Amino acid sequence: MYILGIGGISHDGSACILEDGNLLAAAEEERFTRVKHQGGYPKKVIEYCLKKAGISKRDISYIGIYMDYRKRLFKKLGFHGAMMFKKTVTAISRTVHETEILGNILIMERELKRAFPNAKIHFIDHHICHAASAFFVSPFNDAAILIADNLGELATTFLGIGQDAKISKLSEVRYPNSLGVFYSLITGFLGFTVGDAEYKVMGLASYGKPEYLDSFREILTINGPGSFELNAKYISYGKLTKKFYKRFGYPRVPESEISEHHKNLAASLQARLEEVIFELASHLYGVTKKDNLIYGGGIALNSVLNGKLFKNTPYKKIYIQPAPGDNGASMGSAYYIYHQILEGGRTFELDHPYWGPEYYDNEILYELNKNKMKYEICESSSTRAAELIRQGKIVGWFQGRMEWGPRALGNRSILADPTRADMQDIVNKFVKHREDFRPFAPSVLEERASEYFEISQPDPFMLFVVDVLPEKKNSIPAVVHVDGSARVQTVNKDTNPRYWELINEFGRLSGVPVVLNTSFNVRGEPIVMTPRDALRCFYSTGMDYLFLGNYLVSK
Repeated sequence: MYILGIGGISHDGSACILEDGNLLAAAEEERFTRVKHQGGYPKKVIEYCLKKAGISKRDISYIGIYMDYRKRLFKKLGFHGAMMFKKTVTAISRTVHETEILGNILIMERELKRAFPNAKIHFIDHHICHAASAFFVSPFNDAAILIADNLGELATTFLGIGQDAKISKLSEVRYPNSLGVFYSLITGFLGFTVGDAEYKVMGLASYGKPEYLDSFREILTINGPGSFELNAKYISYGKLTKKFYKRFGYPRVPESEISEHHKNLAASLQARLEEVIFELASHLYGVTKKDNLIYGGGIALNSVLNGKLFKNTPYKKIYIQPAPGDNGASMGSAYYIYHQILEGGRTFELDHPYWGPEYYDNEILYELNKNKMKYEICESSSTRAAELIRQGKIVGWFQGRMEWGPRALGNRSILADPTRADMQDIVNKFVKHREDFRPFAPSVLEERASEYFEISQPDPFMLFVVDVLPEKKNSIPAVVHVDGSARVQTVNKDTNPRYWELINEFGRLSGVPVVLNTSFNVRGEPIVMTPRDALRCFYSTGMDYLFLGNYLVSK
């Protein structure tokens, strides 16, 4: 039995496919279209998933959609209608927006019914999808579940519990009170792109001091156990008010200088978000008494916050799937159908992120010859890459199946030497061209991670920022943030043997089993998917070498 999951219709479109509860394929539409955060009907991903499964559209028995848009529309129409007299223009514009979304969904539903004649379609609660996307593929049989994002149907935060093959809701926080809205609005105020650059604010926060924390506590308040509220005097109907601007001044113009004021705002924003999440998570622990936490939603991409959960909450183990945002909800819609509607038993655990397209040597060779590229065949790509990295070269690393989620985790990565203090500036200047306050990440052998980082559990998905051990900071200066932290990826020999071998060989050459790992893309573009994407990125940047499978390309 095959189940197709679809997510991220309004943004970050994605799809996945299950066979009898086992994941076969998962990817985001943006990688195929080359449009960052591509929304809409994820046609190209669906085609990929069907091809990978070796089936036709007629073989799909069920389709899961990551949100009940009818429920959302009726609730939002009622909400905006009630507020119409106070904020007429805003209410009308948002009602129109919601109606347009529903129209797109109805068109998609009609297309799905035509294309998949044997499939039964289920529209599933948004936060349940987030919860299912993590709990049902986690190693936990029972866990507390916390989901936080901008907005689902009308809820913005979900507190629940998972037990075996069932998820139950305990409570929720509803719109307009939203942690995602809170963080995104101030991301925009700081001159960054809302819905795309919240992670930049997270990185900027380390350069500031939370001197506005008391003001942010007034804006975002805890109003009871497991609940919070946005102060409408500062944030109303998803917009900053005049009182907010009076208190904090004019918004920063994009690409303009970042002042201490901006850094301190970012630090205050980050600190308040952390306080509220810690409060919610601790309350949830008190209710459930579960040592395991499932955490998801767009807020779960805040890796700085994630890394502090162990010290600030009672949980002993935490699981975040590699795509905790709306892209990952496609997986939740499929697994919810399999486990909670069809009552299938749990057999699958998501312990690696490599579920996207793979390109074999003959496909790579065709692309190289077609474009008359100079290349050589490597008997051991891992060894050769490690040698080049140790020589100070910047290496593109394109191997195996593409990663699921927003992180480059060793199959679509740009790699460099973390032991050189100047390497961060070199990669930034000649390859990535991004803000200098943003750190690069380390990939480390899983079995040696505790020698370099204060790490509580393996982190194969690069979702936890942790402290670098004081005695190791000088050993890996290119991947240590200004506050002494790093966003770590632990690499397991069984789940990615070729990448593990590269890092192990680099460790033999340098004495440090760590490499600098950044995503294989340039600013404003999705991570590369195909050999053609990789070649184009390689030749448009200052990378020195490119490994495409067993082929080495140089300039």
